[in-house]
Amino acid sequence: MRFSELANKDVINVGNGELLGQVHDVEFDETYRIRILYVSLQLTGIRRIFPWLFTNEEQMIHIEEIVRIGKDVILIKSC
Repeated sequence: MRFSELANKDVINVGNGELLGQVHDVEFDETYRIRILYVSLQLTGIRRIFPWLFTNEEQMIHIEEIVRIGKDVILIKSC
């Protein structure tokens, strides 16, 4: 799977239905396979105007945590 296929897809925790954010970066292993997805919430509203005033937590999702990758969303089992 390529990064372009994962970029900006919503990541949702299937345990509680929480939106964790969108994929904005990946980490590869030594065989160039995706190992970790970096996910954060998209800045909107006042957060987009003044991003330095708010913390934007980035989460690391290991590829083993992925349950299903759909057209618009990635489902994970825990985070």
